[in-house]
Amino acid sequence: VLRTFMNFMERFIYVLLAASLILNSALAEDGLPKNAEAPGLADAPSAAASAGDGGTSSAPGGAGKDASARGAPERKLKGLSATVIPTRQDPSMDWWIRVPTPPSVIMASKGWLGDKICFYIFLTGITKSENEDYELKISVKAGKEGALKDLGEKTVNGKLASPAMVTIPPVSLEMIFEEGDEFGTYVMEVDVQNLKTGERVKSAGSCKYEKWTTPAPIDSKKAREIIFNFNSDFSPEKLYQCFMQEENTFKQKGPWYGINPATYSFYKHAFTKNKFLLPILRADFKKGTPRQRENIIMLFAFLGEKPFEIDALSPDEVVLQTQARKIAEKIKDDPYKEIKQPGDLDLLWGEFFALGTYKPARRVVDALTGKSDRGFAEDVLNGKVKVDPKDDEAMRRLFQGLIPISAEWSILTNLRNKLFLAYMSWALKNDLPVESKAAFSNMLRRAKEGKIISPSGAKRAAKKAKSGGTGADKASSPQTGEANPAGAK
Repeated sequence: VLRTFMNFMERFIYVLLAASLILNSALAEDGLPKNAEAPGLADAPSAAASAGDGGTSSAPGGAGKDASARGAPERKLKGLSATVIPTRQDPSMDWWIRVPTPPSVIMASKGWLGDKICFYIFLTGITKSENEDYELKISVKAGKEGALKDLGEKTVNGKLASPAMVTIPPVSLEMIFEEGDEFGTYVMEVDVQNLKTGERVKSAGSCKYEKWTTPAPIDSKKAREIIFNFNSDFSPEKLYQCFMQEENTFKQKGPWYGINPATYSFYKHAFTKNKFLLPILRADFKKGTPRQRENIIMLFAFLGEKPFEIDALSPDEVVLQTQARKIAEKIKDDPYKEIKQPGDLDLLWGEFFALGTYKPARRVVDALTGKSDRGFAEDVLNGKVKVDPKDDEAMRRLFQGLIPISAEWSILTNLRNKLFLAYMSWALKNDLPVESKAAFSNMLRRAKEGKIISPSGAKRAAKKAKSGGTGADKASSPQTGEANPAGAK
């Protein structure tokens, strides 16, 4: 049976379709130096909707080249309009609220057994003038195409500052595909009536329920590319491809429990969100390669999933499963409580790339202004000071100093990610305190001057020490790509 339910959100969420904000203009508006442009600026999101796992859609509205600060589109509004889009984007809706550019709405065109798809309604043309009251009645039907069920109706009202606003009303739908559901197309259909003007429109969004087919293997280069852009796609098929890629591994030389914190964080969050893939991985375990089996054993340990039966494992795998579960119990790191080492930044980046939420992206910026021995760490990196790995106090100072160095490199590297660039543009204008804005501006200036220190140097300096990672290991870390922040304009 298809389980559906109405999720009535607490309030309306609005967005002005404003022209794109760029990092240097956001800084300039607050009286800080207008001295740098963000790398990747030309590629900032401009479409209202984008392709997800094979589907495309267009949310109503769009910012014209002469759009005002209110975001009035260049085209003339043609009255009430509704669009329904299915998506896997996070229900927090940071991707809608905390971006200055027209948001990317990533369509989920298909789903699988146990998969969860959210449907949202996008409305335009609700009012005819500024600060006008409105009252709408929204009726919803959903189910398999040709056999929709009436899910009821809701009346909503309020006031819009501008008739050009795209509005998401407090009515959404979640579909979960279960055993017994027939394969085929599933639909959310809405009937929206403007009780003040008498206008009435209908719209529908759909998602195909399919049988899972194992996607083709990919190489490590493709996997890194997918992970870096995962929060602009959220494709479960691509997540599976990356995880099963033969060079993928949780293991990493070093003392962060002997695993890569960025890889750990990315897959833990991504598979928590896509738990329907876990039975598929369990079924594929038997025919998996040694590396794939190793990764599945470790993932299930980190997620607290039921362990594999001993008779299904080799002697080495029995040991691995035991060790992985002990490691999982030991990991108590909480970068939201305190950023103690560069590895904590990796945990934040892994979460950001997996979920696309604002919280981890914003938290990384805090590392630019935290108390640290940055000067001491830079002297170590430049060879001016030598540190004995057995000197606990010196090592503590070194690793505290490496935090802002690693934060700068990773932030500049990841400004190439469109969602992160959008979040930072919004944060500079709406969220960051003066101290953080100044640190961000200073970072951009020094990047332009080529004065950013590579965290790979930090790794070499701390090779023998008990430190966390920096997210710079491009062989396995989802945080990195080919970074060149010093060359960013």
